[in-house]
Amino acid sequence: MSFSEEIRATLRQRYKLARRNVRDRAAREAAIAETLSVILGSYSSSEPIAAYVAISDETNLAPLFKRHNDQLWVLPRTQPDKTMTFHAWHQHEPLAPSEFNIFAPAPNATIITPNEIAVVLIPLVAFDDHGNRLGMGGGYYDRYLANLASNKPRIGIAFDCQRSESPLPREEWDVTLSTVVTESGMIEFNK
Repeated sequence: MSFSEEIRATLRQRYKLARRNVRDRAAREAAIAETLSVILGSYSSSEPIAAYVAISDETNLAPLFKRHNDQLWVLPRTQPDKTMTFHAWHQHEPLAPSEFNIFAPAPNATIITPNEIAVVLIPLVAFDDHGNRLGMGGGYYDRYLANLASNKPRIGIAFDCQRSESPLPREEWDVTLSTVVTESGMIEFNK
């Protein structure tokens, strides 16, 4: 393990613990959904919004899904080649466990390409004031976001406790965020 990987592993442990210990989670997630609803209000319900189904202690987007039940959501499926595809999902359709036991649309659900996606909502472990994101370490989102047009919003979803006071370690392949939404509101990053 390199020095940078060691630092990232230590930071992941710290911020995952902070995320796990969040109190009043439902109220905080409702506040996040409220802010996201304002942001997404400028998009039509037919524009694909990439989201995720929370695992572990990630910020749950269920309150947002309930507010926008007619929205065309697209959810990720991880692939054996360590890539990710996003598949169309409407809330009346069931989700099933996929690789890593992550709930996802059926494998035969329509794949939505990066060019078709209007906005990407991204889970994270930590973020800093420069739009850097620390994920779970698999690189799935970085690989996917590298194919997304730079003008498409990349919105990190987190709790306030996941904000790093100092810059996070960054590798050349790491894709930065345009915005982060927490229970306190929206943080935009100048690029």
